[in-house]
Amino acid sequence: MVLPAWARELLVGWRWLAAYFVASVALVGLVPSHLALQDPTSLMEDPGAWWGSEHMRSQWDGSGASWYAVSDEPSFVSIAWRPPAEASFVRLRTCLNEPIREGLGMVMLASVNGGRLDFNRHYALWSVDGAPAGSCHEEAFPRWTGDGPSVVQVQTLRANDAVSLSLLDATPLQENPLWRICRYVMLPLGVLLVALRFVGYVAEKPRFFSWGGLLGLAAILFGCTVSVTLKADIYELITGGRSIVAETDLRDLLTTRFPIGGFSIFTNLHTVLFLGTTLALGLAMQGRVARVFMDMVLLAPLTECLQIFVPGRGPGLLDAVADWQGVAIASLLVVLLLRSQRIRALLEH
Repeated sequence: MVLPAWARELLVGWRWLAAYFVASVALVGLVPSHLALQDPTSLMEDPGAWWGSEHMRSQWDGSGASWYAVSDEPSFVSIAWRPPAEASFVRLRTCLNEPIREGLGMVMLASVNGGRLDFNRHYALWSVDGAPAGSCHEEAFPRWTGDGPSVVQVQTLRANDAVSLSLLDATPLQENPLWRICRYVMLPLGVLLVALRFVGYVAEKPRFFSWGGLLGLAAILFGCTVSVTLKADIYELITGGRSIVAETDLRDLLTTRFPIGGFSIFTNLHTVLFLGTTLALGLAMQGRVARVFMDMVLLAPLTECLQIFVPGRGPGLLDAVADWQGVAIASLLVVLLLRSQRIRALLEH
């Protein structure tokens, strides 16, 4: 079978990036990114340490703990846990004792810092909607210097909802020095390989579109490699951030419901940036739109791969889907625009 020229060029042009992707996956399996400072601490050993709303009822037994909402109001229970000062991450691990019934349960985390309960760096550990019994989830959340206690909250959203956990524990972590070396090497290497793949677009005309597309690519690379701390600062600058003022008594925070919300603004930015970049490069390439389309389709999972090497961040399927949505919309727009002879004449000049 004879491959089209753009397909052959794609196979050659992406061979090193494909090798980079495979090497990244292998490193994740071979080198742990964090080392535990101490054994996991169970957060379900002391029922008296949990505080919550009057609409939540609890049941403790040998298999774990269950919380039931008895009102139409959103209900919750919370517990505070203080990691050691040297911890740079906290890993939460959760397992369901029973399947989630009739709706949504959430396990969330935030830390006290600077007189407020700060949600900007970490928030939903797990949104469990219809998850089966025995399913587990874990995630490592970053901590800032000066962070105080971490507050974990289990929340339901409607009457008769319930969350039943067989396990909820927290482990303080430090970054593995060997992993730090790996990411110091792999992150700039990945950015360099992407730049080498796309540098050929510089020569395309009209320059306004080729340079505009490369500017969009730079924004994509910045967004996927920026630290979680800077990402939180950017989010706070744009939206005002998410926090609750921390009163003197920590109990006040334990009896305050965490606001529901997420970083949807960044998911939308994924779509916008990939749409704009694909549109600009597609108009610059004109006769080779297929190459642009495939480059951008493959760039989406690769940018998620780059986030493996950014502390506190990681790959996400939904983000890649948002990227592909932008690519699909832009590719359709390019095809429609290039059907217009007037627009093609403008691009040729």
